[in-house]
Amino acid sequence: MEKVKEKKVEKSDPLSSKCKDYGLNIGESIKKWFQLNPETTIVSVAKKLKISKVGFYHRINLPYYGNTVDLIEISLLLKHDFISPLLNIYKNKGNNVEISYTESEVLSLKNELEKTKDLLVRSQREADRLHEILDSHKKA
Repeated sequence: MEKVKEKKVEKSDPLSSKCKDYGLNIGESIKKWFQLNPETTIVSVAKKLKISKVGFYHRINLPYYGNTVDLIEISLLLKHDFISPLLNIYKNKGNNVEISYTESEVLSLKNELEKTKDLLVRSQREADRLHEILDSHKKA
């Protein structure tokens, strides 16, 4: 007699769907923090939190990350405020909140803007110079 394998059906997580309704994804925010701070590893943070790296990986793949104490611990450990997005939802009476940028993201955007401005100024100078050359050839 053959055993038939039963397919596991994923149950939808009510907390995840609530987070989606509010436009909240704390786990994604924590992942972004790690991308912007590559000198800190997920493994080292998991050790400091006294959880396995697999357990920590599962937490950061959840939009709600963990409970309130977990959020406080990760915020204190990484010296980054992951709690304010929750408070912003409360302040906005449950409406979707705007994306808030970290300081390093703002600095990165400022640097990119400065480079773009420099490129624009150089391009304008080149265009002006080309117009001068064309005008001088038309007169000749």
